[in-house]
Amino acid sequence: ALEEAAEAWLAKRAQAAAAVETAEDAAADQPPLIARFLMASADATNGFGIDEVSAALNAVARGQEPRRLFPRFEAPVPMVWERARGMLEAVKSGRDAAAAFLEPPHTADAEEEEKAEAASVGAAARAEIKRHHAPRAEVVALWNAALAQYPALAQDELAGTTAEQTLDDALNYLEGEGAVLQSHMSAIVHLNPSWLAETVRPLADHRLREGEDFIDDLAGAMEAQGLCEEFTAVAQLELFVKNAQCSKSLLGWLLSLEHEPTGHVNVLARYDMPLDTVCELMLEHRVMFKAPARNTADGGGGGGGGRGGSAAGATV
Repeated sequence: ALEEAAEAWLAKRAQAAAAVETAEDAAADQPPLIARFLMASADATNGFGIDEVSAALNAVARGQEPRRLFPRFEAPVPMVWERARGMLEAVKSGRDAAAAFLEPPHTADAEEEEKAEAASVGAAARAEIKRHHAPRAEVVALWNAALAQYPALAQDELAGTTAEQTLDDALNYLEGEGAVLQSHMSAIVHLNPSWLAETVRPLADHRLREGEDFIDDLAGAMEAQGLCEEFTAVAQLELFVKNAQCSKSLLGWLLSLEHEPTGHVNVLARYDMPLDTVCELMLEHRVMFKAPARNTADGGGGGGGGRGGSAAGATV
């Protein structure tokens, strides 16, 4: 039954692919539909199990006709993409970007050097992060400078593709791996994407819902550090817990608080990121949504969305 259904579905997809091939500008306007199944599941009653389903899905992933479903699946990674990785790792750790471009991290020589370095200075020193993010314009400038410094290598490995397109492809590849994150609207490349979790942690703090004591402690710490008056912080924290409304002021206080007892760190200072940009990033990556502004005494206000700090509206 599974084999018959697979063949019937494949035949339909082949017909669709053929129609797409003959349509004008089809590649840009219509996605190729070639998968064998809309849904696949093991069914012991009808005689096929997980092994058969696994084999069928692997065949779909590797299939060449009528066209590849995943064009880059099991395809070799261009060396120039690894050069982009090396350059970005160098920026992150404060090393020379052009030198790292010439000797990317995933070559045999580089691996030997890494082993020797680990033995002499230790893995912790090698892993030290100097920069967590960089403007895309800076990344592009470093990339172009490295290509200009090694023109013969660039001509050989770009293979007719533009420098900007090659960098975009490399960034998309590295983003798929989780090595970087791109904020296209904000024009930022996050070299250490995990830093963004620090911006979300104080908003998703379950302790805010466990009682008034934690809110009082948090508000008291904010007042002690000169961020705001305690009663103002209490009112805004309670509004956030009740309605998931977070003013820009409250967000700034939460991300500026350095308080070891509650585990808060000064995110804005530690990661060298202004509050306005953090707000833009949260909106871009849909951590928060922008709510209509309201006239309030403290400049706050916001719209709802969720409960208990799991989502937040903010007037930004």
